[in-house]
Amino acid sequence: MCTVNHRSGLSAVRSGCWPIRLWSPQLLLCFLALALLVPADAGKDYYKILGVSSKADDKLLKRAYKKQAMKWHPDKHQKNKDAATAKFQEIAEAYETLSDPEKRKIYDLGGEEAVKGQPGPQQQDASGPSGRTHFAENGPGGTHWFYTQGGPGERAGPEIDPRLFQEAFAKMFAGADSGSSQWGGTHRGKPTAGSSSQAKRTSAKQGGPLFTSSHVQELSFEDHEAQIQALRQHGPSVVLFYASGGKSCPEACHRIQSEYKKLAESKAAQVAIAAVQCKRRKGKCAEYADRFPAVVLFEKGGHRETVMSASSSASSSLLKKKIDKVVAKKHHAQELQPDHFTVDGDPCDGQFCLLLLERGPVDSAVASRRAALAAAAEQLRGEPVKVFYVQADKYADFARPFETASTSAFMGSFRRLPAAQVILYRPKRKRFEIFEGNVETVRDLVDFAEKAIHRGTPLSQKMKSEPRMTA
Repeated sequence: MCTVNHRSGLSAVRSGCWPIRLWSPQLLLCFLALALLVPADAGKDYYKILGVSSKADDKLLKRAYKKQAMKWHPDKHQKNKDAATAKFQEIAEAYETLSDPEKRKIYDLGGEEAVKGQPGPQQQDASGPSGRTHFAENGPGGTHWFYTQGGPGERAGPEIDPRLFQEAFAKMFAGADSGSSQWGGTHRGKPTAGSSSQAKRTSAKQGGPLFTSSHVQELSFEDHEAQIQALRQHGPSVVLFYASGGKSCPEACHRIQSEYKKLAESKAAQVAIAAVQCKRRKGKCAEYADRFPAVVLFEKGGHRETVMSASSSASSSLLKKKIDKVVAKKHHAQELQPDHFTVDGDPCDGQFCLLLLERGPVDSAVASRRAALAAAAEQLRGEPVKVFYVQADKYADFARPFETASTSAFMGSFRRLPAAQVILYRPKRKRFEIFEGNVETVRDLVDFAEKAIHRGTPLSQKMKSEPRMTA
């Protein structure tokens, strides 16, 4: 930065901009630059978003996240789903940051910007009593300077990269008389090697995103890895990596568009269905760049991921079958068998049992229900509940007490029992409660179980006889 030598009331811009004439339009630009150097809001308050204090431990964070995620899950806000989705992602982002010790330290020091935009290798040049610090970063076109400022005990303001102004300045003063002004190491009329290569990179453009206004969550390319990690905190997530035009995916990415939307309509209640328009080779986009369109299932937490489809436009039915198979295999929903019964006849080991009673033939609908049950089991980890599915026709002695207790003998002779029924059962108390919603909606299953377990009152119905299962 340079020093203004005029003495007519302009001492406030000293060290703020290059030499200017009083009548020049550069004066306005100077004050704009100075305004941006004033410390600004450090971004979102993750503690406020989760409703906890900055001293909250991991247990409190997890409890708060679970509460907020349940409250703002998009499936509960059908009339305002876009706003709920944005809030839900914000909550997941806050928890993903604060639950990671290293990220939390960075956030506490510099806020959201520090976590999302940590600068590359830098060297500190000077720091004075005012709190202003200067950093230098070497890159294309020479050395670029960054400035931060903030008083003692204050959180530093955002880092200002002068290169952000370079293009705007060039356009504003195009055709003006030549001078000695510089910005970020670039001289007027002398394009650098960095700027020419940037022009080449931006010349090849893609079309727009393919999944706006649909059940598919369109993730931002720039921070898609962080968003995927946030989705995985809540449960299994399916992500499509694609390019909208260009040599990477000229046709197949557009062919899969309608099929992927169909998949989202049928499976969004069980797993998160998202997509990323990959604009460059970066992050996960770089990993799957040679296999667009690539559909990948990310398991909850951890680092395990399974490729469902790659380099082809798979049908929604094929993807649905693969997802159901993987989810049911990976998660903890088992078929209830006679050997699960202990001496005292309690398959739940003193806890609750979430049971899916199945009636009729085993078909594709059964597989879909079991996948939903498995996904619910994954989200109920840590709760005092075991999750099973039961073939009611095969084990009629086990299913019959639930059927006779839930309806009168007279009405039972006329009532046709549903093909699938979810029940929360407490053998120790000889009580149960029937789920009245859609058995394929994971979020509703989880809400039903959690509320019934923690509300502090007995389950609504009492058993008239004890369910039994024999080999």
